[in-house]
Amino acid sequence: MKLKTAILGSGNIGCDLLCKVAKSDSLSCTMFVGRSPESEGLKFAQQKGFDTYAEGIDALMNNLEEFDLVFDATSASSHMAHAGRLINAGKTIVNLTPAPVGILCVPTLNEDAVVAQNNINMITCGDRRPFLSLLLSIVHIAILIISRLCLPSQPKAPVQQLALIWTNT
Repeated sequence: MKLKTAILGSGNIGCDLLCKVAKSDSLSCTMFVGRSPESEGLKFAQQKGFDTYAEGIDALMNNLEEFDLVFDATSASSHMAHAGRLINAGKTIVNLTPAPVGILCVPTLNEDAVVAQNNINMITCGDRRPFLSLLLSIVHIAILIISRLCLPSQPKAPVQQLALIWTNT
């Protein structure tokens, strides 16, 4: 049995997610929701045979029995308004916006910790910066260690330049 999902947001991220859900063995998209009936994303979803709605969050709130999980691909400010309403209705939200709410989810690090949560933040857009900074610091340290341990007879300058490039991006 597939988990019934709704995708809120008919822009590029919502459409990309729709294509991924369509290929999934465990998810189905029962509602694809935007705010404008003239949205290119809604037209795309209609052409693919999905049920589309142009009433935004109100479409979800009026059809709560149609889905179990919401992928919010709108904007940070919109997510801040949507989250409370959906959580109060007993729904789980996967936040694909840069809104700083919900438990941060890095699937390879803490997927077990987020399973029971109802607002899961996939750390998109600007929220990735702290993790990228940490990752780049680790890469920098690894490059320095390699330059000292594995290349003792080689000049250090090129490896250290590479480390600077990584840490300054």
